Parts: sequence; C-alpha cells; structure tokens
Amino acid sequence: MNWFYAEDGQRRGPISEQEFDQLIASGRIRPETLVWHSPMAEWKPLSALRSAHASQPLAPPQLAVPMRGEGGGPSPDLWRDGKVLVMARGAQLPPRCVRCNAAGTWRRKRKLQWIPPWVYLLLFCGLLPLLIVALITRQTGEAEISLCERHRQRRARVIGIGWVAVLLGLAGWIGGCAYTINQVGDSRGVVAVAFGILISLIGWVVVSSAASVLAPRKIDADRLHLRGCCPEFLGDLPTWTAIK
Repeated sequence: MNWFYAEDGQRRGPISEQEFDQLIASGRIRPETLVWHSPMAEWKPLSALRSAHASQPLAPPQLAVPMRGEGGGPSPDLWRDGKVLVMARGAQLPPRCVRCNAAGTWRRKRKLQWIPPWVYLLLFCGLLPLLIVALITRQTGEAEISLCERHRQRRARVIGIGWVAVLLGLAGWIGGCAYTINQVGDSRGVVAVAFGILISLIGWVVVSSAASVLAPRKIDADRLHLRGCCPEFLGDLPTWTAIK
C-alpha cells in the first residue's frame, strides 16, 4: 500500500507502509497530519484514519487545505502523461528510485536542459548558426532524483563505460592526426580521426544521459516533462491530461 501525507502545505508521497510507520514513530507525521491512501475518498487527519470509507479513486484527491509553496505561491505538483513525468518547477520528487520505485538510497539534484528538436535542422546551415540558436532557445531546469543502490551502481558502470569510450576516441583521434602528418596522402589517418571523433561523441552522449538519469522530453516556463521513470513510480500520480 502506498501512502501520501501533507507537509508544509505540500503533498508528499508515495511512500510504503514501512516508511509511513517510520515517519509516525519519528514524529514527522503527527495525529493532525492529513494522510491519504486508496481507496479513501478524501484526505483525513491521521487520528481519524480508521473512519475513512468511500469509493476507490484512481489518484489521490486534492488537499482540502490550500497548497502553497515557498513565498506563498502555488504549490508545485507532479503528474503523469503516459510514460512521461510532468513536474512543476520546484516540485519535490518522492524519495523512491525512479527506475524501480524501491526506496531510494542515492539522491542528487540534476541540472537538465532541453533544446527544441527543430533547432538541430540548422546543422545543415552550419555549426555556428546551430550553436547560436541552441543557446537562445534552450530551456533549463532542476530535479532532485533518487535511485536505489542497484540502479546507482548501474548508473556508475554506464558512466564509466562512457568515459572509456571518450578516452579511446580521443586516442584514436590523436593517433590518426599523427599518422596523417607522417603519412601524407594516406587516407587511413583521416578515417582514424573521423572514427575517433565518432566514438568520443557516442561516449559523451552515454555519459550525459546516464548522469542526468531522466531525459527531458520538454521543458517550458512552468513545468518539466521527463522520460525515464518506471510505470510503478508514475502509477500513483494523477493524470496530466485530466488536469490540463
């Protein structure tokens, strides 16, 4: 069973039954704290939990109290859009692994950036126009992401493999340049340079993807749309299309 609870005017969760009991024991969840789990129809104080009864909603209802973020503005929130996580800027992800929904043991803030796909068509006009427009149109955001120990180790291995590819590519590029200088007219040096650059680029893409954990599908002024969460992690979130 997954639980949600209210803290500082914001919805927290989902958390497991064990985590819920631990928060009660630590005093973080108090008798007056609003809590919810399916099939409760509405949020209830912990002290009145046993009286909960109702139909089974697909997602937790909105809190009856105003949900406010820092500075009194609207509270950040989380939704699902198919396989995509939609999160308001400043929203907090639950401390669960985004890959398998297990309890998270590793948590880091990741800086994400997104460039509109059409910008890459400018590569046909040259690298400089592409870079200029990319810098102008890119959108950035932050997300604090959790991983379990198993997926943390997998991430570290992938990053290591990516860096090995980068270094091998650089070695091929340097070796190809040296060969071309010594063997003028021999195309094998040019091929080695091109191959080295390609391997380095692939390695860098692997490192960047693994480091960010979640890949932006879109970032706008208000929300981040992120790919890479498992269905279990998204399962308890309200549907984004129902809110828009």
